[in-house]
Amino acid sequence: MLAIVSRSFNHSAQQYLEQAYGGGGYPSLQAQAATLLQKSLPHIKHGSSFDRVLDLGCGPGAQTEELNKSAHHYVGVDIAAEMLRVARMMHPATDFIQADMHRLPFQPRQFDLAYANLSMQWHDDLQALVTDLARVLMPEGTLAFSTLLSGSMPQLNALWRIGVIRGVNQYPDADAWTHALTTANFNIPVSQMASVATFHESPKALLQSLKGIGATAMQHRFTQQFGLRGKRWLRDLYEAIEEVCYDPVQKQYRLDYELGIFIGKMAPEAV
Repeated sequence: MLAIVSRSFNHSAQQYLEQAYGGGGYPSLQAQAATLLQKSLPHIKHGSSFDRVLDLGCGPGAQTEELNKSAHHYVGVDIAAEMLRVARMMHPATDFIQADMHRLPFQPRQFDLAYANLSMQWHDDLQALVTDLARVLMPEGTLAFSTLLSGSMPQLNALWRIGVIRGVNQYPDADAWTHALTTANFNIPVSQMASVATFHESPKALLQSLKGIGATAMQHRFTQQFGLRGKRWLRDLYEAIEEVCYDPVQKQYRLDYELGIFIGKMAPEAV
């Protein structure tokens, strides 16, 4: 999964930044999730500071400036080299490291805050990921993340039932994340679910939006199918999107998402 993610983001880092945070007519999923996450983290919202902040899946540095306001030292981590090239270009005095989120290259107890905006849904092993984040956090450290939950993108399930796509990504439910956090010895002061929507001007734009939200495996299947079936299949897919996703009120193509916003707190160090 992560190899596909890396190839996808290496191919279009600048495009991802513009699409996800470019400030178009409708807010992107990434922007909506970031707003909800920051509102749920009082340290960021009210200007208090952390000593060391880890931005997991930092991408091209879209959240770097905001997190730097609350950090004495910021470290961004991403698996895609091209994403980090753009991040370093935008934030030249900032530390960015290329690494796999499942094998974080840090000693224990390095960070006061681990922050992840819509990156943890790329996980291959939910429990291992959360446990390793607990390892690199200080006592009383904070893990703050947004992620996609089960029930996201029901429109794509409808397209699958019609038969124009082969499958859709499945995401854990909120209980699975809560269990993983509790097992890794986090307290959970915030566990919030939110239903949000994105709107796109065309079926093509809707499909392109999937690249940045944990749907790369599905996007990969779209590419494979196009190579096998050609223009006729793509026409059928676009027609199905017209039928399933068009919102007559907004006059745009809609995707619905279930977001999870979680804040985990490590226990104080035992005396």
